[in-house]
Amino acid sequence: MAVKDVRPKSQWRVGQVIEEGIQYRGDHQFRVQIRSRGQNLSKTCETLKAAREWKTATEGKILGRHVIDPTLPERTTVAAAAHWAITEFLGEDPAGWKKANDKNLVSKWRWWRDASPFREWMLVDVKDNHLTMWARAVLMDDVGDDVEDEVDARAEVVALEGNDKPVSPQTIIHRLNALSRLMQEWRLDNGLSEQILPNPVTKGVRPPNGKGRHRRLNKGEEEALAEAVAASSRPWLADAVNLAIETAIRQSELATLTWDRVHLDDEHPYLHLPRTKNGRERNVPLSDSAIDSLLRLRALANYNNNGRQARIEQVGTDKQRAAALASPTWDKPLPVETGRGVIHAFRDAVEAYRANSGAGLDDLRWHDLRHEAVSRLFELTTLRETEIMAIVGHLGHDMLVHYATLRTKHFRDQLPTADGAKGDPAGTIKLRPGKPAMMKTMEGKWVRLSVVDDLLRTYARAMLDSAQAEVSEISTRPDEGGNG
Repeated sequence: MAVKDVRPKSQWRVGQVIEEGIQYRGDHQFRVQIRSRGQNLSKTCETLKAAREWKTATEGKILGRHVIDPTLPERTTVAAAAHWAITEFLGEDPAGWKKANDKNLVSKWRWWRDASPFREWMLVDVKDNHLTMWARAVLMDDVGDDVEDEVDARAEVVALEGNDKPVSPQTIIHRLNALSRLMQEWRLDNGLSEQILPNPVTKGVRPPNGKGRHRRLNKGEEEALAEAVAASSRPWLADAVNLAIETAIRQSELATLTWDRVHLDDEHPYLHLPRTKNGRERNVPLSDSAIDSLLRLRALANYNNNGRQARIEQVGTDKQRAAALASPTWDKPLPVETGRGVIHAFRDAVEAYRANSGAGLDDLRWHDLRHEAVSRLFELTTLRETEIMAIVGHLGHDMLVHYATLRTKHFRDQLPTADGAKGDPAGTIKLRPGKPAMMKTMEGKWVRLSVVDDLLRTYARAMLDSAQAEVSEISTRPDEGGNG
């Protein structure tokens, strides 16, 4: 049984043992000493209650009767856990550090304790999607190669980080590794299972350390993305996503696009972009799907502006009229000021979809849509690399090499066959399990056999019509004898 000093607190003397194993060392200083089973441990706490709790918990661990509290992660902040790791797990005294990495580890833990945007979060709330958003925002990954949006992105970083110093991918990796170690050691020290407190630093959270990102839409993701943006509160988002995939234009180019640069009535509809990343203007051809999206956006804009005008005309007071006049007009394809507005709408839609479905669209970013669009141009068209670059704008050397490799699987058609011919001859029919039958045309293109059937029927019908017309002409021609 613990021995307690029954004298009041006012009569405590410095150095006095007020309870077994707890010594009063002055105001807000209670030193705990534990000697048990060959272990000699001590700790100074600010309150007597904290000293008693630490003494009970530590003795329980030594004697094997540690009480597990599954609610502890709900009551412990990231800052508190980091403080424990610094002061108790490793100790603030460098003399006690055993590994060369301990100095860096303590430095990163101090960042999580003192400067991290998550320092006041409870451990149980630091989910991987929040960490992904943080790392992405700090590294400005969503900007992709949009230099025009860098100023706005940098402002977000300043607000999040509290300073304007650039943060390298390697620094983010070190911080995340330190957080992973912190969560693991704190969980083990408190006897908690990984099921109670899973490590939030999961696959996909760590950035790729500066390496090129080649994320594309996986199987089923295009349908899932369509469902996500259809449920968005921004009625323009679905068509914005479709335009990104169909045209490969950057987010800032799409956000600043105006109607006078949209040429739908031209013989070959296109978008004119007067200012791009490399400083050169370019024209972007429009597919039928992209034209449909722009027509829908124009209809949405007209509906919004007509409703605004109706409200202005129907108001009864000057205050109501002023409020109606203050409502924004929709005077371009997307009602946003910068590309960051597009990104925020996209993030909200994807995160809402994940929250409702529980999975899907993991780590999908807006800029990945550009990768998807450019990849499709290389995979599904016979356009030359220079022609594709003229459409999509500047491509770095590494990215150009990556996209070019997408075409290597098509080189088989140009390889010589056993008889020395170049690839499969025209008229070759290819049958593959689960795939439509294909036929090689005289131009060397593979088309669906059903399309070939239509072409053959059309050709045969034209030949028959021509033959019938010729027969009719012969039958009505006068004979050579002049008998009529």
